[in-house]
Amino acid sequence: MATYQTMPAHRLSEIHHSNIQRTMVVPLLHLGSHIKFIASPAFLLAPFNIYDREESLGLELAAYDPNDPEQLLQLLDIHFFPLWNQGAWTAAHKVALIHALHSALQNPQYDFASLLEDDDNDCFYLPGSWHIQSPRQFFLSAHAAMQAHLDEESDCTPLSDVN
Repeated sequence: MATYQTMPAHRLSEIHHSNIQRTMVVPLLHLGSHIKFIASPAFLLAPFNIYDREESLGLELAAYDPNDPEQLLQLLDIHFFPLWNQGAWTAAHKVALIHALHSALQNPQYDFASLLEDDDNDCFYLPGSWHIQSPRQFFLSAHAAMQAHLDEESDCTPLSDVN
């Protein structure tokens, strides 16, 4: 006959709370804040927003054709990846962004074109000369470049930096 040992109620409560703490997911926050980081494919466009910079950034970006994959990669290298690398995002932020973009690309109904539209409420404007012919392809190319950068970073990260 098996014997069962009873555990005091306060010890059960401690174990229960300990298990809850281990299984709770801590939300990813914007660095230096208490604001939840919700990754979106739209984050990719932030460095290309020319609002109040039409005469500087707008003119610079107008010289590029975002439909040309090589020029798009140049744009990302000049404007997006420096932000990516400056420490504003951790590896977890980068993975979350890549995952959000991947999920959107997996959804054939996802409306990438809407992300490229000027938005007066959010003061978001891309250069007027940019007429992105295939919004999905634009984001697909950007996703591939982001994945390559993340892979390169993880190849260069020593194990001691991971912990």
